[in-house]
Amino acid sequence: MLGKAGIKEKKGRKIKMKIEKYDNYKELIPLYISRGLEVHDGDFYNKHVFSLIMKNEEGATIGASTCTQLDENYIIEALVIAENETQKGYGKYLLNNVLNEIKALNGTKIYLVAKDPKFFEKNGFIIIEKEDAPDFSDCFMCPDYKVCCFPKILKYIGE
Repeated sequence: MLGKAGIKEKKGRKIKMKIEKYDNYKELIPLYISRGLEVHDGDFYNKHVFSLIMKNEEGATIGASTCTQLDENYIIEALVIAENETQKGYGKYLLNNVLNEIKALNGTKIYLVAKDPKFFEKNGFIIIEKEDAPDFSDCFMCPDYKVCCFPKILKYIGE
């Protein structure tokens, strides 16, 4: 699906979407921050593996995701849809493309941290305890962790 137009059906209307690999993930940081993700100093804790961007028919970026790797673990560091494009099925479409890319790399251990995990729980992830996850996020070192910020750690188990 990467680099090719995909078709998303929505209320009988076909919407062309394009998913592309994107090399300069640092350019995506403003989009991530605008959607409430805490990406500090423009870098991630682990080795960058790939980023994907989603574009609409007009070529505007309406979603993005960045994946990193720590040993054999793949971490979805960010997955966002532009504010005016939410609730249209685009998040699931982007997530499926991210998961397919990880699987193409023979990745089977997939994790993420989310403040609001409902979307991910509906899409094959389960909440796990910090002790059951690799140490993949600087989130756990933050002084606000479990004081006033209660993110959940999720692991992909499939749909």
